[in-house]
Amino acid sequence: MGNAIWLYLYLLIYTERKTGLVRRIIKTIQKETGFSNRTIYRHLNRLAYHQYITIIESRPILLIRIEKWKEFSKQYKTHEINEKTNSFKN
Repeated sequence: MGNAIWLYLYLLIYTERKTGLVRRIIKTIQKETGFSNRTIYRHLNRLAYHQYITIIESRPILLIRIEKWKEFSKQYKTHEINEKTNSFKN
C-alpha cells in the first residue's frame, strides 16, 4: 500500500462518522496534503484496488465510501475505576 496510507488517514479525518462517507474537492486535498493531482488519483486507485475505499463519484466533488466502517456510537460502556480497590468495574 505504501504512501497511499497517508491519503487514507487524511480521508478518515473528514469522514462522516455515521455514514462512512467522505466528500472532498481534489484542489482542497492538494492544498492540505501537498500531493499532486496525479499522486492523489494514484493513491485513490490503490486504496480502491485494495478495498479500503469505494469511489462513488469523482467529479466535481469526490464522494468516497470508507469500507469496513463502523458507526461511532454513544452507547458503548465506559469503564469506571473503583477508587477503594483501584480496579476496573463495568
